[in-house]
Amino acid sequence: MSSMQVQGGARAWLEFRAPGFLFLFLLSLIYALPLLLDGRYYLDDMPHAMNGLTLWEQDGRPLASIISSLVSFQIPSFSAAALVDISPVPQILALAALAYAASRLARALFNETPDVWQCLVVFPLIASPFMLQNLSYRFDALTTALAIMLAILASLPAAPSWQRIELGAAQLLAALCLYQASVNMCVAATALIAIAITWNRREGVKALILSNMAKVAIALAAYLIVLKLSGGLTSDYAAAHSKLIALDETALTAINFNFQFGNFFVSEFVMDAPLLAIGVAAAILAFSQQLILKGSAYAPATRTLIALLGLIVMAASLMGILLILAQPVVRPRTLMALSMLLIYAGFGFHELVRGHHHYWRVGLVLSTAWFFALAYGLANAAHDQTRFDNYLAISIANDLQHQGFKPNDKLVFDGTQPRSPAAENASRSKLIARILQMNMNGNSEWGFRLLESFGLKSTAVVDADEAMLKSNCVDSSVAQSALYQVYKRDQLFLVSFPGGVCFKP
Repeated sequence: MSSMQVQGGARAWLEFRAPGFLFLFLLSLIYALPLLLDGRYYLDDMPHAMNGLTLWEQDGRPLASIISSLVSFQIPSFSAAALVDISPVPQILALAALAYAASRLARALFNETPDVWQCLVVFPLIASPFMLQNLSYRFDALTTALAIMLAILASLPAAPSWQRIELGAAQLLAALCLYQASVNMCVAATALIAIAITWNRREGVKALILSNMAKVAIALAAYLIVLKLSGGLTSDYAAAHSKLIALDETALTAINFNFQFGNFFVSEFVMDAPLLAIGVAAAILAFSQQLILKGSAYAPATRTLIALLGLIVMAASLMGILLILAQPVVRPRTLMALSMLLIYAGFGFHELVRGHHHYWRVGLVLSTAWFFALAYGLANAAHDQTRFDNYLAISIANDLQHQGFKPNDKLVFDGTQPRSPAAENASRSKLIARILQMNMNGNSEWGFRLLESFGLKSTAVVDADEAMLKSNCVDSSVAQSALYQVYKRDQLFLVSFPGGVCFKP
């Protein structure tokens, strides 16, 4: 076979399997480039980079540990160092995985080779505001993106057969072993594709729903078996946040609380971009009306049911399996299914203006531009905050050592460190403020790891209560600046930030 035939075959395979991939991948690189180069170790990136331990297997994510090790050409290990920081390579690979998933989803939605406008419709799979937190992680970005890609692939329509169901279930099982919340994406994508099939006057909605329900059920059952055989969730964090809601009279109240918890983050998105949020809601409502009125292979009652249930399922998938957990981890990174609602709005808008002049599609361009502005604003704020964090950490480390701090002495943070002036200004965006989390605060280990990276190893005191803090700052501070005050009592050192219990103006 000649080289030209091989190249032609490769192009044909790509066009058939993932039309639009190259455009989406290049667009995603431009979108995420500042974030990839912000120089920030995001939260638990720091300990991963310092000690090389994976630890995801303790959270029920063994494939995340294995793949993260292999991508940096290290031998996977659940007990020894197996990670090396090779960023931004994992994040670039994550963008490739998301672009591939988006291109396949576009093909399923439009039932044709997607053009530029249709690629913009599915771009929120990569550029959803909540996905910015996932892309901020140097180590987790790839495994999360692979989980999303597999969940999307498992949702795509195909001729129903046991082989197809088995393949989809295997894809979902792998997704669960990479990042459990990704199963929500399969459910939301199924609802969206069912709506698209109905709109495009095609049959197969019932087969799609039933086969995908079977895939999810088989995958969840298999995942529980994997957890059982591997010893379960061994980290305290995972064990605490994986307990199911008790099946008693308080269950519905707890589920409703979880749903409202997820909606709180959505409300921050609405407050950041009210015009975009109004446009999303208007597009979904207008399209739903046309879906119900439009003739197709389905009766009006069936179209109405598909429109209503599809929207409800996508909205519920924002939390998805988190709804039934007693203490779910509700963060932007776990609410990734917001992207499906954004894609639904884009799909509806695109179909409503199809056949009209191209200037109607400026709405897709403007929404994409807002995604870019948010990502660039976050990246620049993160870059400046990293500079500020390093200055602050070095200053605190020096003051502590001058006051006789010895390795592994006890250290506690009172309050939360301040933002840099530039980051404070950018944090007028609620989404940027939410994602740009501060390292040094009283209830996480990241600040202690940051100081350790500058040579100050301590015994961390986390979640100290107000009484404990007050008892250790009865004496005058031994060092202070406008940004913090240092207190010492016996062998415990306390760093208080403005707004903290012990900080004295």
